[in-house]
Amino acid sequence: MAIFTGAGVAIVTPFKEDESIDYDRLDELIDFHCENGTDSIVICGTSGEAATMTEREHMECVKFTVERTKGRIPVIAGSGSNCTKTAMELSKEAAGYGVDGVLVVTPYYNKATQKGMISHFTQVADAAKVPVVLYNIPGRTGCKMEAETVAYLVNNVDNIVAIKEASGDFSNIVKMMELTDGKLDLYSGNDDQIVPLMSIGGKGVISVLSNVAPQAAHDICQLYLDGKVKESLELQLKALPLIHALFSEVNPIPVKKAVERTKKATQGDGKIGVFWHTQGSGKSLSMVFYAHLLQDELSQPTIVVITDRNDLDDQLYTQFSKCQQFLRQIPIQAKSREDLKSLLAGREANGIIFTTMQKFEESDEPLSLRRNIVVMTDEAHRGQYGFEEK
Repeated sequence: MAIFTGAGVAIVTPFKEDESIDYDRLDELIDFHCENGTDSIVICGTSGEAATMTEREHMECVKFTVERTKGRIPVIAGSGSNCTKTAMELSKEAAGYGVDGVLVVTPYYNKATQKGMISHFTQVADAAKVPVVLYNIPGRTGCKMEAETVAYLVNNVDNIVAIKEASGDFSNIVKMMELTDGKLDLYSGNDDQIVPLMSIGGKGVISVLSNVAPQAAHDICQLYLDGKVKESLELQLKALPLIHALFSEVNPIPVKKAVERTKKATQGDGKIGVFWHTQGSGKSLSMVFYAHLLQDELSQPTIVVITDRNDLDDQLYTQFSKCQQFLRQIPIQAKSREDLKSLLAGREANGIIFTTMQKFEESDEPLSLRRNIVVMTDEAHRGQYGFEEK
């Protein structure tokens, strides 16, 4: 029986400014995933930044996650290392905390041979006792598991039961499935390849996408498992812009800088609290991440998004609506200046409100005197409104 089917989140680890783990925020994330369609939590994997933790931090994080999940969904702990003894110790300790399985990556940097990997994984599995998910990601580790190696391990080590496949080598993956003859549970390690891997017998995905859109990641898998292949594929393709944006190297950097500048603005006259986003397919996601971070960094701000075209307003509103679970807010559209004024007056905090310049008429009367309103506006035509880039 598979550890899970569907979408397991490769959950991020929240950190405080002093680089210690933010357990209050992690607790919120665990509840969020348990309540919003996630099928399993994979803690301290690549997205969880286990490589930047001490071994004690790593294990404390695993222990906390098991305790807080309380059996609602399975928990899989990342416990790999390029040192076999370290991987054995981490896996054994994680198993002692009650994880449902461990995720063990190929020994990075060492460039292990196939025979060396067989020895490594056999020893780790023997120490862990719990189900082991192999993790094949040669782009990060510098070594790749061949189909014959995976088949040998699955056929000879009882608790090696699954693999997270992020190699993108479909010929090798198909051969794995052939040689293991139904004994291997296959999970995609790439969000843009969920449906293709499920078509060759995959059980689901260990997902970065689930961090921001857990229901969508779950639905892609569940639709396929329910035999609704066309609908699953449509949702997979629809999610691609979001998936690609999540793997943009530069995307988090300007967003974090924007939050820093906005916090600074709240301590002064507020005149620099405008976020200019870049052009391109990821710009709406930059705005979503910015809005999400603002809620954590400021005191329950109300965010007003102003564009210069009704169609752009609709596009951004639709994107924000797709991410309402991540944002913990339901976006709304203001029909007019008076409607916007009423919406702002009707709340003391929170809310994400969309409007366009066309809905405004000349007026010297302020929309609101509140100090906790952050304005985001479309970058393309800022000059005609008298704004200057900061």
